[in-house]
Amino acid sequence: MRALARDRSTCSILIDHHLGVVWVSEALESLVGLPGGQIVGTAALGLVEDGDRAKVAAWLARSRDPLSVPSVLDAHLTPVIRLRRADGTAIHVRCRVTNLFDDPEVAGLLVHLDPYEVPHHRDAVIAGIAAGATETELIQSILRLVRAQHPLGVPGIWTHGAPGLLETLPGAHLPTPVASNLARLRPLRATHLVPESDPDGRGWWVIPARTNPTADPPATVLVRCHAGVHPTVLVGDDLERTATLLGLALGRLEQEALLRRAAECDPLTGLANRRRFDAAVASVAHAGQAWAVIYVDLDRFKPINDNFGHAAGDSVLQAVAGRLRRCVRPDDLVARIGGDEFAVLLATLGDGDLDTVAARINGVVEAPVAVAGSSVPVRCSIGIGVGCVGDDPDAVLALADRDLYATKASKRAVWG
Repeated sequence: MRALARDRSTCSILIDHHLGVVWVSEALESLVGLPGGQIVGTAALGLVEDGDRAKVAAWLARSRDPLSVPSVLDAHLTPVIRLRRADGTAIHVRCRVTNLFDDPEVAGLLVHLDPYEVPHHRDAVIAGIAAGATETELIQSILRLVRAQHPLGVPGIWTHGAPGLLETLPGAHLPTPVASNLARLRPLRATHLVPESDPDGRGWWVIPARTNPTADPPATVLVRCHAGVHPTVLVGDDLERTATLLGLALGRLEQEALLRRAAECDPLTGLANRRRFDAAVASVAHAGQAWAVIYVDLDRFKPINDNFGHAAGDSVLQAVAGRLRRCVRPDDLVARIGGDEFAVLLATLGDGDLDTVAARINGVVEAPVAVAGSSVPVRCSIGIGVGCVGDDPDAVLALADRDLYATKASKRAVWG
């Protein structure tokens, strides 16, 4: 008892045969907000929330059985319960019990109570999913949840992309053999992965983030543990639920990305649409550097639809879109802004960049397109507008528009 009295930092409570409180630590007094004098001599179940009392009573009854083997119960039998605090709130704790009835000085059950932050972290993940948190925010909140569930392991999340990407908390490390195995592994259930060359002789638990029992999981939750040691039942259940949350979070992010692409993408050509183009122009115009727009308009496109059919016209538009992509730099934006109208946004301009891109467009776009055994001629006109720091983006677009129609007018004069 003297040793117990000296331990002021651990939340502990000593319970007798009748489940009465014999002694409490100072840390427990602080946790529940009551002085020890108001706790000692009362029923231990009085500290427990009503909904958890039956579970705790059964657990303590089993724990005080002198035939219990071992006397320190396995971790997977330790419950998570809610303690009632003096202010009326509840706090989740995980219980660990040691049967010390054979110790004449103690003669009781010593219960250690560890604050359990899993519900708080789980609520944060669920709130993040509902509120539209970013991928980074969601993954980090899920990793914190994994760390709370399995504090001795090194958590991580492996996404089954190409290639797979490991997200970890600071200080985590994934051995190369584990990464190699994960690159080819898409588990549908919890899997124990123990590479021979793991430097610490430890294994990794791989818990799939699945929401559909038959579908490949988009990711897995990783927990490092001693080789051959399975997570306890309680921890395993927690991690399974967390993996499900991860699957839901990634699914929501994927759906949002699909909706975003649909809202900003031209469905026929796969190029950016007018909405995305206008937003990009507004952003570039405030970036504080020179930029340019090239309008590309197909000449005599209506006769293509009339003579070859609308399917041929769609094929021409798709071919032109691909050619424009090949003409621009990686950071330039190509958009379809009308039926047969395209636009290229050059967010930055170096020496000769604008002339180079414009020359490529003139030289590449006008090649014929083969459609259903026919060679469909393609002609285009371009208009250019250059913006400098402080220029009104609408004025720059209007300049490109005027240049385009001046080009088309000169061609009509030649065609007659």
